[in-house]
Amino acid sequence: MIEGCPDGEGGWAGVTDAGLVAELRRKGKFTAEFVDWVINSITQSPMPLGLVDVGGVRSPENERIFRNCQGFIVIANPAKEGELEAWEEFGKAHGCELIALLDSVLDGETSLESTEGVIRGVQAGLERGESVDGPVIDAVVKRLLEITGRKVQPGELEASLNTIQLADELKIPQETRDARLGIRPWYAREILERALAMPEPLRVWGPCPGWVSGMIACAARSELYDVRLGYVPIPDLELAASGSEHLDWEIVEGDPTRVNFTIPGGVFGAGDLAKIRPPKVGGDAVVLGGRGPHWLTAAIARAYARAGRQVAILSLHETTLPLIDGRCWGDAHEGKSPAVFVAGERIGEMIAI
Repeated sequence: MIEGCPDGEGGWAGVTDAGLVAELRRKGKFTAEFVDWVINSITQSPMPLGLVDVGGVRSPENERIFRNCQGFIVIANPAKEGELEAWEEFGKAHGCELIALLDSVLDGETSLESTEGVIRGVQAGLERGESVDGPVIDAVVKRLLEITGRKVQPGELEASLNTIQLADELKIPQETRDARLGIRPWYAREILERALAMPEPLRVWGPCPGWVSGMIACAARSELYDVRLGYVPIPDLELAASGSEHLDWEIVEGDPTRVNFTIPGGVFGAGDLAKIRPPKVGGDAVVLGGRGPHWLTAAIARAYARAGRQVAILSLHETTLPLIDGRCWGDAHEGKSPAVFVAGERIGEMIAI
């Protein structure tokens, strides 16, 4: 998924405690640099199919993005009269083929009205933090698979660690699998054992929690697959007194020390990855937080691991998942965020921040 709207959301926001999302979300603005990044992500991606979330405004910025896409799906609230038709006209005017035209209702019944030509129907229950399925979703997925015409994805055959196969090998129940395949911190040591049995550089392909990518990068030379860029090698970064200027850094002293990073302007290119210099900090343990690609967080984590720190990565999606004892995170750790250790003696341990 390419996040084509700088609204501060993303995959993390849909699977994180709603109160925490409201506290942490930082809305950005459309800039020429951001739109260029979205378009480059579309045109340079090696994937046979890319999905772009453009938000809900028919704007000049979205005109540029649509001109670089081949098709579009409209999901709109039927209470907003004429919204579906307006988006249909907008997309077609910029050279895109309409794939699906769907009403979205929180309450009510899901119904598939037509799959001939444009898919039409009503999808109920598209609410933050909830998983949905049904005939409408199935019809859209089937159509997208028909468009790609491929079963093996770019980079998949070159992978040394395929996370989809990994989930099967770990015997993760199908009913617990989500966008991160149901991989939880208590699988960490087994995952690392499997990874370290493979030759370096270890190529990681497929969806997974960010802490998995970070853990593997801390332990071995690795390359992480990015749907926009292909495999991105994780470099050996050096620490610096105050941190490099390519990112903005916030250090919160404590036990553990918190290191938060933000990307100025919201856009970070892989070409600058090797230039990063995370700030030197005190203490035995470091917890990383920041919104960015997995390969960026993994590279920073590796730098602290190579400096002898125990490293944990903030894992906000864990707030909506049951703990191993069945409790939800909010009941067990009200007002705190989860982080997972990825380097050091405490690998796989979750702590409350």
